Amino acid sequence: MAIAGLSNASNLEFNASGSDTLIQLRNGNILGIVEDTAANIVENATFIVSGRDLGMTIGIGR
Repeated sequence: MAIAGLSNASNLEFNASGSDTLIQLRNGNILGIVEDTAANIVENATFIVSGRDLGMTIGIGR
């Protein structure tokens, strides 16, 4: 899972909530919820991309 615009992954926390995982910023703001997946699996599948990455423009009409 790609998360765009963060400087690094150390700003993220992956917290279990029942059988789901909350993806949160260190300040507690929730970025997303992954249902029925353990936190370690979500964390290991997550990477950070720059908001300037050209891949972020795929599908944007010009």
